[in-house]
Amino acid sequence: MFFCWMYVLLNSFSSILRQIGGNMISPAMILLLGSLFAIFYYHIVNFKHIKLIYQHCWTQKSNWLVLNICVTVMWVAAVYAPSMIGSSFYMFEFFATLGIVGSFSLFYGSGKLDWSQLIGLLGLLTLLVYMMVINLYDHFTSRESLGILFAVVGGSTAFFYSKVSSDFMKTTKISATQVLAVRFYSTVIVCALISPNTAFANLDIHSVSLIIAIAMFSLIVPLYFAQKGIEKAGAEMYAIICSTIPFITALMEELYYHNVRWQDFTVYTFYCFFVGLPFFVKMFRPALVKSSD
Repeated sequence: MFFCWMYVLLNSFSSILRQIGGNMISPAMILLLGSLFAIFYYHIVNFKHIKLIYQHCWTQKSNWLVLNICVTVMWVAAVYAPSMIGSSFYMFEFFATLGIVGSFSLFYGSGKLDWSQLIGLLGLLTLLVYMMVINLYDHFTSRESLGILFAVVGGSTAFFYSKVSSDFMKTTKISATQVLAVRFYSTVIVCALISPNTAFANLDIHSVSLIIAIAMFSLIVPLYFAQKGIEKAGAEMYAIICSTIPFITALMEELYYHNVRWQDFTVYTFYCFFVGLPFFVKMFRPALVKSSD
């Protein structure tokens, strides 16, 4: 479970970095340079297979385009929202939306949800609406509203991306790191168009170092631990541990900004419970059935 917890810590830390960076540097510039850094890194990693990767991508160019668009939407939300609504609130909105969309997809595919999945879905919906209402009631500004919208759209797109990327990898027969090498092109184009004209002129060693750190801890290093976490701990335990991301992010945000309310920690704790409930029931159901016999 070491890899799972490393992913949680890195993901939470990267969100704080994006919040800090977004308050100092244009988020579009952060994502632009971060995407270019990621493209360069993953091309180096897959240097021997570059020609084959692009041949496969070209045969699936429409799916490749959709994949790039999903990444752009997801990461534009990821760099703008934390500086608008705070890292922990963004992480909660993102993952809660992802879980809700995933649950609805599961229900649509199977036509039913068991009681633990239904309780988890209703719990996530309740917490999501509660946090939206409370935060908009306390800070009803266009910036806050836009940040919430970014987080919800980002979470929804992340689920769609997981489906698209899975199908893309199965069709093209390329690996996860090879997909990472070719998924940021529309992000670079969009960020280049929306970056302020003065963004490049305002760059210095400190801001460039911060952007490289954000790229490393957001776009590169966590992906390794995520993959190893799933491999070592299994998908269920990985999902349970990842449910602590909003709570861990809130702890880091409180240490740095001192602005997280105790009510938020309570909501994030309940979030862990509602996410973990279906997995715990699935894990312990055989033992319960056996004991009842």
